[in-house]
Amino acid sequence: VERNVENGKNYYSMICGACHGPGAKGIESLHSPKLVGLQDWYLELQINNFRNGIRGTAEGDTYGAQMQQIATAIPDDQTVKDVVAYINSLQSE
Repeated sequence: VERNVENGKNYYSMICGACHGPGAKGIESLHSPKLVGLQDWYLELQINNFRNGIRGTAEGDTYGAQMQQIATAIPDDQTVKDVVAYINSLQSE
């Protein structure tokens, strides 16, 4: 499957960056984890788990519920792959 890093960067900036920060390094005060450096299959699986309501629906999981709502803004599986490709194009520190 072809992955479009530029498309992924655009979607990351629009949807993910406010919480996960520039460079996908996470923002501790928002309880959003670092994404850079994680394996592509894991990122894709977890984003899709949020999109499909597998994660983020447990009672009391406030941050997971936020992520579940936000993840549904990623329109399709190809865009998930593009976002993951963008995150993986970043340098981990």
